[in-house]
Amino acid sequence: MINAGQEQRLKAGYPDLSGDGLVGRIVETGPTAARVLLLTDAQSRIPVYVGPKAIRAVLAGDNGPTPRLVFAAGEGEIKVGEEVSTSGIGGVFPRGLRVGTILEAGSRLSV
Repeated sequence: MINAGQEQRLKAGYPDLSGDGLVGRIVETGPTAARVLLLTDAQSRIPVYVGPKAIRAVLAGDNGPTPRLVFAAGEGEIKVGEEVSTSGIGGVFPRGLRVGTILEAGSRLSV
């Protein structure tokens, strides 16, 4: 929950950002508060690009502190430290919003 809502012109579907990047998206609004679906939530799935080659993947929350990448097109090419950003595919988020960096590579790709 955040303490801003319809009175601040927030609408469902808007991205929720922090100083570090994308946190989630607004899923419901009231007059003075809104509910946010966090990227770490098990119900969250967003299309992303990874690294300078813009490898396509899906960021999937798992209710833990580090969401994982699934359906990564070039899984073997992804390295620890590479930037992850929204792809804009699907129209939920604009392209280029910072999501985070790769923390684990190999069999489990985490962000």
